[in-house]
Amino acid sequence: MKTKRTQRLEVVHSHSADDFQDQVNELYQRLGDQGIKFTDTLYNNENGFSAFVKYEQVEKIPECLKDEYELREIFLKCKDCPHYEPINNYEGRCDYCRGTLRRSDEVGDCSVFWEEMEAKETGNMYDALRAEIKMQFKTLYKFSEAIGVNNTFFSNKLAGRKQFSGDDKIRILRTLGIEVNEENLAKYFKAV
Repeated sequence: MKTKRTQRLEVVHSHSADDFQDQVNELYQRLGDQGIKFTDTLYNNENGFSAFVKYEQVEKIPECLKDEYELREIFLKCKDCPHYEPINNYEGRCDYCRGTLRRSDEVGDCSVFWEEMEAKETGNMYDALRAEIKMQFKTLYKFSEAIGVNNTFFSNKLAGRKQFSGDDKIRILRTLGIEVNEENLAKYFKAV
């Protein structure tokens, strides 16, 4: 998962002390609810009351299906994996993991599980396009950056939850260095 950090500044200004107090408390409450640490500077002069509140905004950008689940705070367990074979009520084994596993163990970074989950979620949609992107850019995230779109937004399009526009198709093919013609449009954007 990629983390994007941005420095932010919010200014609160009012001529009324009560109004200023309410605005500042509202801002403090909003930042506190989001768990954001901040610093502030307060001024009182002939122009009224002013507060300058500086904080860091952190945005988590998913790079794969596992990251999308983590952002939604869904943590799958080994018992959810089709390869998990229970030995008893608490433990089991898996052909892809060494040793004994507990039903409650998190799947974590099990590449076999996540590859199968992604294949199940997306079906066979845009397989040729996915293969070309992975061959040239290695990850969908790097390709999303290259075409200038949000990775989650692009993943939703590849999964069929959103449609590719004509402009999207042309931009994608050009970024991949593929000639834009009817044959290639059919090859890369035919949803199975």
